[in-house]
Amino acid sequence: MKFPDRPGAEPALAAPPSSRSPLDPLTYFDQVLAVAHRALDAAGRVEHTYRVAERDLRFSFAGETLETLLTPALAHLAGPHDGSPDLSVIVWDSQSTGVKMPPPPWEPEDHLPRGQIRGFESTRVAIANLPGMDGFNLLDRERRLALYWRSRPNVISYHERSFPFRVILNWWAASHDIQFAHAAAVGYEDGGVLITGKSGAGKSTSALACLGSGLRYASDDHVLLERRLGLYVHSLYNSGKLHLERLADLPRFEPYVRNPDDLDEGKALIFVQQASPDEVSRGFPVRAILIPKITGRAQTRIMPISRAAALAALAPSSMFLLPGDDRRAFQNFARYVRQVPCFSLLPGTDLATIPEAIKTLLAKLK
Repeated sequence: MKFPDRPGAEPALAAPPSSRSPLDPLTYFDQVLAVAHRALDAAGRVEHTYRVAERDLRFSFAGETLETLLTPALAHLAGPHDGSPDLSVIVWDSQSTGVKMPPPPWEPEDHLPRGQIRGFESTRVAIANLPGMDGFNLLDRERRLALYWRSRPNVISYHERSFPFRVILNWWAASHDIQFAHAAAVGYEDGGVLITGKSGAGKSTSALACLGSGLRYASDDHVLLERRLGLYVHSLYNSGKLHLERLADLPRFEPYVRNPDDLDEGKALIFVQQASPDEVSRGFPVRAILIPKITGRAQTRIMPISRAAALAALAPSSMFLLPGDDRRAFQNFARYVRQVPCFSLLPGTDLATIPEAIKTLLAKLK
């Protein structure tokens, strides 16, 4: 689906920030909620329920425009539409619905580096807008209700399509003592590995190379971690991003590239649920944490590392992406690296050796 960069006749999407006395967060949330319901009435309600970390989340889209863009990454978690959800999310954009947003009661200089709004650090209501994204994320924790707004569909990049709603899901997870983490995960139903580290370290390639090996895929980029009789990883997105040169090494994914006209950054977006639905896992216990490091050697090796080295790779990579409680997140990550053994994953250029090395490690850890 394509959208013009500069639509010829688009509505005024949101008025500029107001210089009036600022509203309190709850009052502003209720104003935006009224707008969200008008958008649902204007475009029609399209609903999806997803089973995330064994809890039901219901998403109500105003029309099919954003629904088409933002649901594929979560498709493997689809569930029934009955029962009371743990979180409800209303999703809309102004361009396709024709419904304007109220002016934000803050000034541009009130935007903080990770999307928080200065003066809107309410314990009940969270409001954020990640840099470069023309829209807002809002959450009322008491009502378990979130609002996701974008000005127009074409501001949603292939990155956001690969991890939709991550600001809201990070807030929601924290309320259940579940940690949002920047990591990949592959394994069996009785246990697998968490692969984490900075972008470009080889997480995605390592995880996607395991498909077809007997190992199941839970993620290549973002997961939810929970302590329950050990460390458990919950799948969140089934999206995979591969550098173009790696796509040539994994040709089975070429027919499933979802951004053929948006490869300027050199990464192809695929959805594993579409390419290999039987190989996607909703989660499993974590038996080890792996920190990848590219060496250029043909064979894959796995070597023990210190827990401090693992923490240094896991915590910053996850904490600095999203607004949240850094102290709580760091404490969580420190606990995780103490719960399971930690290793350096040196992925080989012969990609077939990656799953074999991981399978050998898991066999030793049983």
